[in-house]
Amino acid sequence: MSKKSDLEHALHNEEVFNHLLTNKNFVDWIITTAFYSALHFVDSKLFPKKIIEKTVQISLNDMDSYAVSALNKYGSDKHIIRLKMVERELRPISSEFSWLFTNCNTARYRNYKFADNELTCKLAEENLKAIKDFVTKK
Repeated sequence: MSKKSDLEHALHNEEVFNHLLTNKNFVDWIITTAFYSALHFVDSKLFPKKIIEKTVQISLNDMDSYAVSALNKYGSDKHIIRLKMVERELRPISSEFSWLFTNCNTARYRNYKFADNELTCKLAEENLKAIKDFVTKK
């Protein structure tokens, strides 16, 4: 996926997030769309990347190419790989991304209900905004 299409995908998911946010009845999907918007914002910042390996330049255009490269030391789960890359390469937004990742995982696989919907939605909105601002700043 190209850098432009990652940004387009991030903005599309953000639009869905904002639409769902007006109702707050589906907090699990609010968190999920916030996370996937953040994921594409992050990918637009991480990729493409060019790396010199033994005097040979390697181009990694997306998470798929990074996940199968010899540079990947984090296993096969692309979400974990991305989380580790954000912690290492995008430290200023790593806690926001980690919060969205963890809460999306909870919403999708463990429990779709949250104790405080208002607070959860507010944190999702703040974390996504921080990530978007960091990625899109000039």
